Amino acid sequence: MISSSIYVLSGCAHQVPDVPACVELSMDEGYCRWTISDKRQLVSEKSPLVLPDGKTKMTWWEMRHSTVRLPAHSWAEVKKFIVKICKESDLCQQNVSSWDRSVSDIDGWLKENQR
Repeated sequence: MISSSIYVLSGCAHQVPDVPACVELSMDEGYCRWTISDKRQLVSEKSPLVLPDGKTKMTWWEMRHSTVRLPAHSWAEVKKFIVKICKESDLCQQNVSSWDRSVSDIDGWLKENQR
């Protein structure tokens, strides 16, 4: 799934999507940072994440079963590849710094909250 996503991105990316990238803080709480905009959110029972359809809300516990989990090293490699492709392409050049800043914020949360 990840390799097909990377293939699609490298072949026909039109813009970097503004989607939440999240990290688990505990079994019932996560932290999300959007890839382009400056939106950030703790996701929990009290603060569910609103999905892109604008209607569906999910708590962290509800989201856990449908998330893709990568080891930190794998995430770093995927991130480097996406940034490299975007820097080489005129299709998403303007969003590279925003996207890289957003995922760096997630990396910071990972380091600060590792148990």
